[in-house]
Amino acid sequence: MLHRILKLIVCLLFNFFVIAATLSQNTEIRAGVFSYKNSVQTELFGHGLIYSINYERIILNRPIFNTSGQAGFSYYPAGTGLIRLWLPVLFNEIVSFNNNHHAECGLGYVFREDVGEWDGLLTCRLGYRYQNPTERLVIRLAFTPFFEIKSGNGNEDSKNTTWYPSGGISVGYCF
Repeated sequence: MLHRILKLIVCLLFNFFVIAATLSQNTEIRAGVFSYKNSVQTELFGHGLIYSINYERIILNRPIFNTSGQAGFSYYPAGTGLIRLWLPVLFNEIVSFNNNHHAECGLGYVFREDVGEWDGLLTCRLGYRYQNPTERLVIRLAFTPFFEIKSGNGNEDSKNTTWYPSGGISVGYCF
């Protein structure tokens, strides 16, 4: 079941890039590059489970395809029953369809710490981004699942992969 879901996600990402490349051939929909390469965002749900504060930097700033790196954190006090510290790190590809509307897909890892024990989850992002390239507001809505891969005692049959569907909405300020 999980292999089917992973194949579906890979197929969707592949189709996303093919469609984006096809649409980028039309010069009428060319968008501008982002004037502000940095942003700070507050995300509800998503990669920080309930909330996260994120910093994003546009690394490659092109008219159609943009690449960004993102890092964030969320902290939960000991009495909440949640893993205390979440540190999501992702690389995203942003495809511009016009000046304000963009699609995002990305891959990353969420580092987690609880009482000195570190572990993590693989994650990805597939979503919509509203951002005028010359203005400071950014709004994002995305599907952000987590993938936990547990290995057993070295036996191939004992490996277990679990996925957790998630989604998030974020609002940010560009500078």
